[in-house]
Amino acid sequence: MKKITLLFVFVFAAFLTTGGSAAKASLIENGGFESGLSGWDHSPNVKAKGSWANIDPKGGKRQAVLSPSGFLPSELSQGFEIDETGSISISFDYNLWSFSSLGSEVGDDFVVTLISDDSVFFNEILRINFKDTISAWITPTIQGWQHYEETFQFDTPMQLSLLFELDNFKDPGQFGIGFIDNVKVSSVPIPGAIYLLGSGLVGLIGIRYRRS
Repeated sequence: MKKITLLFVFVFAAFLTTGGSAAKASLIENGGFESGLSGWDHSPNVKAKGSWANIDPKGGKRQAVLSPSGFLPSELSQGFEIDETGSISISFDYNLWSFSSLGSEVGDDFVVTLISDDSVFFNEILRINFKDTISAWITPTIQGWQHYEETFQFDTPMQLSLLFELDNFKDPGQFGIGFIDNVKVSSVPIPGAIYLLGSGLVGLIGIRYRRS
């Protein structure tokens, strides 16, 4: 009986460890842009670059640079499939470079959206207006790298896309550039509560085994 209990403890602990790491596998291809823009759909004004406008990639040698041309927005997206119910974790790093001369209206928006292929599901997960990032009118402002991470719950399988967009609708003469790096979309099929319950169960069994 003791051997069976001990075996269960080791097997369950291994399940928690390996299961947790497996859930971290990204559903997004080339999220670090080390292979250029391979795997991504994008507008012509999106490039994969190294250091650009005095901004180095957050990780690796490349980053995605979104730079609108006049009123033409920059768009970068990639689709992925949720083949089972559960949660997904979305994370990425972003940086914003902005410049506006005195008296110019700042109209650029940096927007990140999670959308289904049939557009039934639409969730704007992040929106930043460049007027909130500018600290000086005469010289460019670099916001600095920011990290975004959030978990979303789904109750049905679906095909989704993660869309990064930089709009310039109000003032084509005002410059705004967005930088993206380290994009990850990870499936988390087992809720964290189950992991906590399992960890507690393993602990109780271990204590009982030690006492006996």
